[in-house]
Amino acid sequence: MKKIFLLLLSVFALAVLMYGPVSAAQVDLFHDDFDDNTLDPSKWTSDITGSGQVVENNQRLEFTILGANDPRHVYLSSSPFSAGNWISIDFSGLWSIPTPHTAEFDLFIYDADDPSNYLRVNYQSWKGPNLRFWDSGSLLESFGKTPPSAMTAFSLHLTDSAFEYREGGSLVRSYTSSTLADANNFYIIMGGWDYSNHPNQNVYYDDITVSADVVPEPASLLLLGLGLIGLAGQRKKKFSLRHRSPPGQG
Repeated sequence: MKKIFLLLLSVFALAVLMYGPVSAAQVDLFHDDFDDNTLDPSKWTSDITGSGQVVENNQRLEFTILGANDPRHVYLSSSPFSAGNWISIDFSGLWSIPTPHTAEFDLFIYDADDPSNYLRVNYQSWKGPNLRFWDSGSLLESFGKTPPSAMTAFSLHLTDSAFEYREGGSLVRSYTSSTLADANNFYIIMGGWDYSNHPNQNVYYDDITVSADVVPEPASLLLLGLGLIGLAGQRKKKFSLRHRSPPGQG
């Protein structure tokens, strides 16, 4: 009877572990501080679309857009990174646009398994300056905002139903969106483009970081529960052996 009771108690404990409230854990998914002045091929693609150049220099990522040439854009893509069972994801870093002239400057966040799904933060210099937000191919909003001329912190906080963008520590905009709700693999693209004759337009990035709040996998919780029960069983067995009466007593 005692064994049956302990078995039922163990099953109940496992059920609590598997289906009860579980605290989220923060995990780092991607990071590059660009401190060694050498572009890391394990983190960034080696092929750069368009003209211009991008180098890791002065402990930052430096893009130079050559608007007078064709093609007139330069972008760099990160390697894909994964986030399973995520509750929220934060994409953050520093950027500055000291010579905007007529170029556009971008931060894209893509679903690596379906690149038709993405979010885009975009400074538009021509017809501007404006800051624009895109949900895949749909423009959510465009409004007047001067791009930062000195290195300024930015962050995009993503949940399964919304995202918000902060710059310089202040909330700029928040939007409802479920475009990336089902994504588990991501990559980011940074850079800019221009079709004018203005040469040497620059955008700089630094300390690019992606982190997520995730819920542990149910299988991990199950293994944890089994381990705890096994440990409890071993301690009970050792306790019984230590307190067993000597032969002929008891």
